[in-house]
Amino acid sequence: MRGDIAEARELADRLTAAAVSVEALTLANALERTVKRPDRAVALAERAGKLGASAGQVALMVGAAQVSQDDRAAALK
Repeated sequence: MRGDIAEARELADRLTAAAVSVEALTLANALERTVKRPDRAVALAERAGKLGASAGQVALMVGAAQVSQDDRAAALK
């Protein structure tokens, strides 16, 4: 990537829209955190939970999203 955040976000939009499995949503969660959209990462974590991800996996995904927005106190809950 060349460092163009708009281009990276467009790519993330295309890739996360197609995520239909827990594994794909986990990867999409990381991608959203990379492009600085933790709110979308949390939403993907919740979606993964509805598809059968374990509570622990969802908690790790949500915590990582909170850390990426510098909300370390919430991440530790």
